[in-house]
Amino acid sequence: MYLMKNLLFLLFITLYGVSVSAERNESTNVTEKISEHHGIRLASWRWDEYSSTILFNLMIILAATFKIAFHQIPYLPKYIPESCVLIILGCLAGVIIKYCVHFSETHPFPTFTSDLFFNVLLPPVILDAAYSLYDREFVSNLGSVMIFAIIGTLFNIFIVGGLLRGIFMVGLMGRTQELSLLECLTFASLISAVDPVAVLAIFEEIGVNLGLYFLVFGESLLNDGVTIVIYNTVTALDEKGSHVVGLDYVLAFLSFFTVAGGGFLIGIVFGILSAILLKFTQNSRVIEPIVVISVAYFAFVLAETFHWSGIMALIGSGIVQKRYAFPNASNSTRNTVKHGIRTLSSVSDAIIFLFLGTVVISKKHDFQIYFILWTLLLCFVIRFMGVFLLSWIINMIKTKPISLREQFIMAYGGLRGAVGFSLAALISDQKPYKDMVITTTIIVIFFTVFLQGSTIKLFVNLLHIKRKNDKNESHSDVINVKLVDQVMGGIEAITGNVSKYRIINLLEYIDTHYIKKFLLSHNSLINMEHKLRDISMDEHYARLYGPTVLASNSKFSTICKEDTGLINLKHSYSNEYLINNLEDQERKMSCQSLEKIFEDSPFELYKRRFCRRDVNFDDHVLKQLDSSKRTAARIKRRIMEDEAKKKFFGSDYKELNYSKVCWKDLESKTTAVDCIKREYHNTRKRIKNIRMKTE
Repeated sequence: MYLMKNLLFLLFITLYGVSVSAERNESTNVTEKISEHHGIRLASWRWDEYSSTILFNLMIILAATFKIAFHQIPYLPKYIPESCVLIILGCLAGVIIKYCVHFSETHPFPTFTSDLFFNVLLPPVILDAAYSLYDREFVSNLGSVMIFAIIGTLFNIFIVGGLLRGIFMVGLMGRTQELSLLECLTFASLISAVDPVAVLAIFEEIGVNLGLYFLVFGESLLNDGVTIVIYNTVTALDEKGSHVVGLDYVLAFLSFFTVAGGGFLIGIVFGILSAILLKFTQNSRVIEPIVVISVAYFAFVLAETFHWSGIMALIGSGIVQKRYAFPNASNSTRNTVKHGIRTLSSVSDAIIFLFLGTVVISKKHDFQIYFILWTLLLCFVIRFMGVFLLSWIINMIKTKPISLREQFIMAYGGLRGAVGFSLAALISDQKPYKDMVITTTIIVIFFTVFLQGSTIKLFVNLLHIKRKNDKNESHSDVINVKLVDQVMGGIEAITGNVSKYRIINLLEYIDTHYIKKFLLSHNSLINMEHKLRDISMDEHYARLYGPTVLASNSKFSTICKEDTGLINLKHSYSNEYLINNLEDQERKMSCQSLEKIFEDSPFELYKRRFCRRDVNFDDHVLKQLDSSKRTAARIKRRIMEDEAKKKFFGSDYKELNYSKVCWKDLESKTTAVDCIKREYHNTRKRIKNIRMKTE
């Protein structure tokens, strides 16, 4: 899988380089090419034609090589983010491109433009992030995320912009060219854009808990839509100058909701469209990935055509596709889309950081030290003020408060990136302060990515922030969560209180009885039932044979490998079907996964509570397993006796209820053995029902 991702990575870069070269070649006269390559040759040197494509692909290959070498160096990935290495590599490439390599005017080196960023590089990152937002933890924190993304962003923009204007008026900016209030707000809107690319790259490496991850990442994702809307609004007001009237402010306020809401609505509509299309692809599975990706990108383009938020369109489309379109698709389609979008997102990340490095060398800079220092100070301080103030308000309402340590990480994790730089590049060339704004934006990006991004891991460790739990959520855990939702919804219905649980139950009822019946195909519903059955059986086998498999890594393995040991094991269990499945490894369970499953199981609790430290646990387990084998043998004899009595006495004989067998006469009464006894009966009944259905 890793090799496939690398091949997709290089294939995408090659196609991108070829497309860039093709765009440059369109302006070349065809007749000149024919005359230039006239004649038969064994080989020719066409460096001027392909130099930009070759160097761009070479830069990407070197970036992939550096990424591989970066993760092989001990301790380096723990302290330095990967994005920093890519930016440094981009700076080196910028030096080589500017001072060491000559390009023809018809085939220049590709440059970083706002259109390239917003229309090509950013959509894969946003779509990949939208798929990951389909999570219960994100939904439970959605209110907090919206407060930080909307109110927090507006707080940062207007406070930073107002204070910058005040500093200009007081005269603390030195000889820096003075900016008006709208120009200060324009700069504040672009510098307040928390970049999801930088945040995603840093926080995925850290591996913080999902609650904090979705608070920071969700805020950065929705923050972009807010900052772009404010940026476009303030820029439009600045262009009108003194002709601004009261109606313009009203329209600016309303556009804030229409741009974000309209884009999200378009994403939902096209997400539903992709789910409907995938209902009819049972006989043409090969086109399913194209449908999913192309419909999502078309939603982005259409939203941008209406001058609405394409980012919000991708978010809405991605969430709806994950909920309704993916169940209609095949497993191979889901894997293809998942890894394909993840690969494109990784490629886009690398290209963005590389281009940021090359921009440092290629762009014309205007260093205004006072403006740079005041901007860094205000961005840092106002970010902390906004996070702590809004967290204080949220904690008065929220049941699970945001701790001070998590608030610090949220404030410190407000990294800037290519979004702010791309908005700065959109400023008209007629504005005399454009170079100063671009230079200041680049320095703020470098300050947050290098300084804050490199030290945030240190603060996460020092503050003992809870990390992400790698343990997969079992089916029983999901059932327990649903049960709690239903019980809490019932309590709220009895008390007459309307809260999130009643709303969740109402939405799930509508979703199950109406939406899914319309959007999901009948085969997908059947596949979901089969998947549920397989998951239940896997967990059942893990609980039944987990102690045996875990013990088989030590002394018990030598017993099982012997013929006599295997015969005794088969003799202990009456059902040879289960033993053969275990022996043939049809249920492939690794010891690590079993240890995670049994982390809080009765077996592990028994181990921690009853096993003395001075006793070898392997011997202890063998003793208990031997007792359980004797118990199973007794059960088998009891079953055989009852079956013989039933045959002898005829249909009048009633079979005993083995779930109510008295175990007082048995020797062992430990928790582990009792668990095996219960599982024996449940498994026997389940296998009997399965055989009856198959026959």
